[in-house]
Amino acid sequence: IAGTNGIRSTGTMLKSILQESQYHVGHFSAPAIQDDLTMITIDGQPIGQKDVVKIVHEITLQIKKHDGDFSLLSTFEWWVLIALVYFAQQDTQFVILEEGPGGSNDVTNAVRTPYLIAYTKISVDNICSTGSTLKQVAK
Repeated sequence: IAGTNGIRSTGTMLKSILQESQYHVGHFSAPAIQDDLTMITIDGQPIGQKDVVKIVHEITLQIKKHDGDFSLLSTFEWWVLIALVYFAQQDTQFVILEEGPGGSNDVTNAVRTPYLIAYTKISVDNICSTGSTLKQVAK
């Protein structure tokens, strides 16, 4: 889900609809409202701290194995990676990803074959980070 306003409520509504339909649903929403663990949920339950530590270790090992530099990742990119690994490990049937501030360069675009892309209202809040006009931000 991409946009400026309404991303979280759209994600929450989609998650609720899918859960009521008995699907196993992962949901990534940032920034955190209560604590960081609530950004990643499955069927409404936040990821556990032990799961986060285990997944960070797995990701770090893979980055080192491929001679990458994990220090280049932003906090948001780390959380998206943790979420994607967690959702895959838990065999979710649907995953709802809420895009961050990166626009077309956002890390959530690593998912190359989404089932659906939803856009909420796009406004001038993202001018500067993703373009200098509303048209550029929307693109």
